[in-house]
Amino acid sequence: MESCISETFRNGIVLVTGSTGFLGKILIEKILRSCPVKKIAILVRSKKGFNVNQRVADMYKQAVFDRIRSEKPGFIDFIKIIDSNLEDSFMGLTTADRDWIVENVNFVFHCAATIKFNETLESASKINIQGTEKLLSLATQMKNLKVTYLILLCIGDLPVIPPI
Repeated sequence: MESCISETFRNGIVLVTGSTGFLGKILIEKILRSCPVKKIAILVRSKKGFNVNQRVADMYKQAVFDRIRSEKPGFIDFIKIIDSNLEDSFMGLTTADRDWIVENVNFVFHCAATIKFNETLESASKINIQGTEKLLSLATQMKNLKVTYLILLCIGDLPVIPPI
């Protein structure tokens, strides 16, 4: 018998941002291994001279995907790679990719963020705040959306302020 969570995602299309990061990789592997999804669409940006396909191919060679590679060797067929950059206007999406997302996505996991401690405030805001706003704006247009999950990660040395 499949779990309630697994059933929730049955034949669904999941969109994941931050898929090349720590949380994104673990999330993708777990969904692919545990849930009967139709497709996982991942938003990936080109970086350091590597295009999105190269980055994703390298990602799938990592140890976190060892189990899914052995249990479901064709797991890559369930992945749709979308070239995107949350810092760009319209998240760097082509019209075709944007339209596909609006028409098809059922679940959104937003894992993208910068956690660099030396990031400029402007750059961190573009990624962490404006990128989230753009994604939420797109989510409001999705015709078959069931759930949006925001995975927020806060790291810092901030004092705890007691309530008044």
